[in-house]
Amino acid sequence: MTPIIFFFVIHWIVTYGIPIGQINYTIVAIPDTQYYSAYWPDIFIHQTQWICQCKAKLDIIYASHLGDLVEHKNSLINEWSFASYSIDNLLKCNMPHGIVAGNHDVEYEESGEYEQYRMFNYSFPISKYRDQKWFGGSHSRGDMRNTFSLVSAPDGTNYIMINIEYLPVLSNQQNITSWIISLLTTFSNRTAIISSHYVADDCSDEVFYVFSDIAKRFCNVLLLLGGHTFDCGGEMTVKIPNNCGGSAFSLVSDYQGIYRGGSGWLRYYNFRKSNSTNKICVFTFSPYYNEFKLQNKSYFSIDLLSNTIQPGCSLDPCFSRYIPHEFLLGNITVVLSNILVFFYLIMDSD
Repeated sequence: MTPIIFFFVIHWIVTYGIPIGQINYTIVAIPDTQYYSAYWPDIFIHQTQWICQCKAKLDIIYASHLGDLVEHKNSLINEWSFASYSIDNLLKCNMPHGIVAGNHDVEYEESGEYEQYRMFNYSFPISKYRDQKWFGGSHSRGDMRNTFSLVSAPDGTNYIMINIEYLPVLSNQQNITSWIISLLTTFSNRTAIISSHYVADDCSDEVFYVFSDIAKRFCNVLLLLGGHTFDCGGEMTVKIPNNCGGSAFSLVSDYQGIYRGGSGWLRYYNFRKSNSTNKICVFTFSPYYNEFKLQNKSYFSIDLLSNTIQPGCSLDPCFSRYIPHEFLLGNITVVLSNILVFFYLIMDSD
């Protein structure tokens, strides 16, 4: 190595640090699948199959379902069976994930929490999750309505993923907000991503006050992910300045009003980090049609160095492969599951 090259290398390391290649990893958000469970279950199955298929290529470290798993609350067993089968795909491929109860998943007309959340708790028992290494635990009620997970990214970032039921202030339990705060305090060394069915509106920059207050107070909160609203196209991104001079970002994605209950659109957040960059590339993709939405609200980036929202990144595609025998197996499984649930409900009513 000549003296000039040696001097240049030393100067670069002192100025910019040791050069590293770009590190990429991904978090997926699955919004509002109620119409898939009710009418087009193959789309829901496609979505979770795709996550498993692309786990390695996109380095997916977590998937978050944003609520409204089903359309007709406790009424139709088959919807819950399809939802359960679709989410179980993630367990089968060891994909860390979270689910939340949306307003369509709760029978508010029933009296008592047990009846209101009966099918949600039956379809997603916490016993499926307790032994998962990434599963952190649940709120004191011991079910999947409010949970957290602990995962780590290839760049060394440690995350706490917090999953909160629809409008926690309406719950009979008054301690959910306090529980979120205790988690953020206990795991203050971890970057937090909070998912809930409703975090903000898609027509304005108003963020649900419970989550906006938390994001302002706790500087380890990076993202708020939600669905639920489709009044203005189902997409909204809001920057929330925090008390430490940084920012969190609230992101709404909901496509239920589009053809076939949403056409399979989901969001994936591709984190890209190097010596000179640190950003999140936001992609809206349909595994069912193998297409990207490239409009400004669907395709953009968040620069974590400048805390600004910028135009989209280079595409990082991973296309879906349709597996017919898995869909057939899904239908058979759902039929058998419906029979078991039917007998369960009869015995439970005696």
